[in-house]
Amino acid sequence: MVTQEAAPKFNIRISPLEIIWSEYKDLVETELKQMLDINTVDFSNPEVFRKRLAAAKNVLDNMNAGEQEEVFAKVEQYKEKGLPEDRQRQ
Repeated sequence: MVTQEAAPKFNIRISPLEIIWSEYKDLVETELKQMLDINTVDFSNPEVFRKRLAAAKNVLDNMNAGEQEEVFAKVEQYKEKGLPEDRQRQ
């Protein structure tokens, strides 16, 4: 007998760095300023755009264990329940 399992309601691929980028953007921008030795973050600058994930990783690495756990818990929450309304594509 062949049975089918219901597909999961949400099929979201989200990483901890995406959480950092969206919810801790000010820290990422501060990290970018330090990494690139600049005063203003301009995302039209290709170098700034290329380094954004490295900056987000530095922010994650510099968080304490509790903060990192919150980020990973949000990843799991979004996978299970979907993105919040304000983060969904229109």
